[in-house]
Order: sequence, then structure tokens, then C-alpha cells
Amino acid sequence: MSAAGTAYSLVFGLSGGIAPYNWTVLAGAIPPGLTLSSGGILSGTPATPGTFQFTLKVSDAAQAATQAAFTLVVTAGSQPPRAGVISQVASGGSWKTTITVLNPGSEPAAVRINFFADNGGMLTLPLTVIEGSGSTTTAGSSVQGTIPPRGTLIVETEAAGSTILVGWAEVRSSAPVAGFAIFRQKHGSGVDSEGTSPLESAALQTYLQPMDNLSGFSTGIALVNLAPDEPAGITAILYDERGLEFVRGAINLPPNGHTSFSVTDLFPAAAGKRGYIEFRTDRPAGIMGLGLRFQPTLSFTSVPIVRALDGHRPAEGAAGRGGMPGTSTGAGRRLRAR
Repeated sequence: MSAAGTAYSLVFGLSGGIAPYNWTVLAGAIPPGLTLSSGGILSGTPATPGTFQFTLKVSDAAQAATQAAFTLVVTAGSQPPRAGVISQVASGGSWKTTITVLNPGSEPAAVRINFFADNGGMLTLPLTVIEGSGSTTTAGSSVQGTIPPRGTLIVETEAAGSTILVGWAEVRSSAPVAGFAIFRQKHGSGVDSEGTSPLESAALQTYLQPMDNLSGFSTGIALVNLAPDEPAGITAILYDERGLEFVRGAINLPPNGHTSFSVTDLFPAAAGKRGYIEFRTDRPAGIMGLGLRFQPTLSFTSVPIVRALDGHRPAEGAAGRGGMPGTSTGAGRRLRAR
């Protein structure tokens, strides 16, 4: 068992075989924030609580191999509860994202911002953290700080080079906070475009996203799976202006996963249509998202979601429970965590 926000290390052991050994993740996913070395050391700082199931494979110098399934429970630990999520973060390749978190209360707020990649793992970004009159620059997948009463924390990320780093951000706080992210794209013409991703405090099982693909306009979508320990199957149902369904499809996201796409790329039948998309998931942890409306000139603006009447639930789920590191036997050797 480990705790989110607290450093963790576990050395997996093996009896038999011929050294050296090589350890890899065969199935499932280890907790975000942890890494597995080829020598069988699981280490790092877990970012989110949950129950994580994964299978490891180990091979020896003679290419003999065995595998075993494990369960690791990450408790909430000292991390503050989730205050909200930013559904889209983009850095590099002409993109810059600036996150602003405000503490409107009369007590200090201990804040942690975790960044996640599309695959649900931690997203390492170049970060400039602005607190009061000072700033620091670093590279990392999380930011921690204390916002004074009526104070503000600003985090900027703009990676160098042409590669675009894309994902989402989770904001945790010991006190109620508000916030938003502004993502900016620099165009060769010198005219920049900006969109805003609000800090959403809800986790929804159903929501609506307006779309407009008429007269050269196009709609982009960002989607987030808010479950740290299970994949999400999402159903997208597209309706035209008359309220008639004309296509539907499935989108699958890994734990803490994220995706962003053009509606007409994923659903070609949406070309030349205006209406909305209903996103549904049966996972209790919920989903969140954001829309972008691109003009023919490729400048854009953000389009907020519309909450369905029956789609709301609290933002923070219960902490994972139960489970101990497991063992199994394969290929004549016993693989045991110790």
C-alpha cells in the first residue's frame, strides 16, 4: 500500500533463473507517477489514489520468462481533495497554456496541480510558476504551493520545438478555489488565437457538447477519463439541428486518459452539420470535456459543455480499498514481491 503524494519504492524479487533479469509491464497499468526499472524496482511518487492492477513479466539471461499479477492500493494520503480539472493542456509546437488558480477565501489553500498525458501517465512539462512577485522555472509533472487568502497561483507551460505535448490537469486543494486555463496558439501571420478551459469541479456521466461544422467551421473536442484506476468506455451520440440522431460511436480511454480530436475526423458524417454531441459513460468516476470552434482562418474559440439534467455527481470519488501485492507461479519459478 502507498499514499498519493508520498515517495514510494518496492523491489520485486525472483527465485531461480540466471541473472541478469529484465522486468517489464505486460498488462494493466502501474499507478501514475511510478516507474518500473528493468531491474525490478517500482519507485516514484504516486499522483492519484486508487486500486491499480497490473501484470509484470521477468526474463533471465537464458530468455526463460515468468509473469505475475499484482494489486497496489494508493490511498489519498496527504494529498488534498480534487477541486477541479482542466480538460485541455497544450505545450510546444506554437502552443502555450497558462493556468490560473484563485483562492477567494479567508484561509490559505494548499494546492497541488497534477498533469496527465493522453495515455494516463504523468505528463512532464516545462513549467514557470508565478507566486506573488516571484517566479520559478522547472520541469515536472506536478506543482505544489500555498495560495494566501485572496491570492493567485499562475503556472505557464510552453515547450520548445515543434512537438506538441497534450494532456489535462487536475487541481487539488485544501480549500475551495476557482480557476481556468488559457491555451494560446501562435500563427505565422503574427495573430494569436486563444481559448479558455474552465476549472470544472464536477465529474459527469453524461454531458452535451455543441458542434458547428457548417460553412468551413469545424469543431474540436477534448475528453478526460476522471477514473485513476479503470478505463472508461464513452458513447458519443450526434444529433443534428432538428434533434435527430444521425450517428454514434465509441471512444475508449485508459485510466486518467485523455484524447483530443476533430469531430469530422472521427465522425465523417458530421461534416456540414450543426447540432450537439451527447457523451455518456457508465463509469461512476465520470468524465469531463471541452469543445473548440475553429473558423476557416484556423483561429478558434472555446465552447463550454452543457450539463445534462441527470449527469451530475460529486467530483471526488471514494478512495480505493483492499488488495495486497499478489504472487503467482510460472515457468517453474516463483515470482514474489518482497
